[in-house]
Amino acid sequence: MRIPLSIPHMSGNEISYIEEALSSNWVAPLGPNVDEMERLARLYTGSKAALATNSGTAAIHLSLAALDIGIGDIVFCQSFTFAASANPILYQGAVPVFIDSEPETWNMSPQALSRALEKAARKKTLPKAIIVVHLYGQCAKMDELMALADQYDIPLIEDAAESLGSTYKGKPSGTMGKAGIFSFNGNKIITTSGGGMLISDDEAFIEKARKLSTQAKEVAPYYLHNRVGFNYRMSNVAAGVGIAQFEVLKNRIQKKT
Repeated sequence: MRIPLSIPHMSGNEISYIEEALSSNWVAPLGPNVDEMERLARLYTGSKAALATNSGTAAIHLSLAALDIGIGDIVFCQSFTFAASANPILYQGAVPVFIDSEPETWNMSPQALSRALEKAARKKTLPKAIIVVHLYGQCAKMDELMALADQYDIPLIEDAAESLGSTYKGKPSGTMGKAGIFSFNGNKIITTSGGGMLISDDEAFIEKARKLSTQAKEVAPYYLHNRVGFNYRMSNVAAGVGIAQFEVLKNRIQKKT
C-alpha cells in the first residue's frame, strides 16, 4: 500500500479568490493575492521578509544566487532528499557535496557534517552554503547543525518544502537558518498547484532575491540588466488558491498530528 506525502484538499474558498483575480484582470505574476500570500507567510512563521515564487526549487535557487554562489563553489547538501534540493546547486555551476543522514530524523547528521567541515577546513575547501532538508515534515537536529554552521561562518539554508507547520523546540521550520524555503506543490500540506516561498529575517537578502526573481531588472526608463535574473514569481491566480489554503493550515496540521 502506498502512503502519499499529502494529497490536495480544497477548502472551498479558493474559487472566490480566483474569481476576484480574474474579474480584476490580475492574471499575470504578482498582484494583491501574491502580496497577501507573502504577508501570511511572514505572519505564520514570524519572519521579517518573504518572497512568493513559482516553486520551492526556484526559492532554493534564488537563495543560492542571492548568496552569490557561483562556478566551482562548494555547497554541502543532505544526501537523503529529492533531487530538487540539489539541482539548484548545479544551476549555479557550483559543486554539491552530499552529507549523510542520521537514523532518528532521517535528516543531515551533525556528526557527519562536523567531520566533513573539519576535513574541508584542513583542505581550505569550506562550502559557501549548507542546505539542510526537513524531510517528510520532520525537523533536522537544528541546534547541532546551526552550531556547526555558526562555528565555520557558513550560511545554512533550510529546505522546509515538506515541513510547513512543523516546529523545532518552539521555532517554526525554515526560520532558524539564513533562509528557509517552502513548497506549495500538489503533494504538500497546502498547495497553490505549483508554488513556493523564500523567507528570512534578513530583509536585504530577500530584496536581493526579489530583484533576481523578476529578471534582475534595474530601475531605468529602458530594459537594463547588470546580471542574470530569473522569471520565478508566483502567479496572482495561484496565490488566490494559496490564500484559501492558508486559512485551513492549522486544521491540516491538527489532522496530521
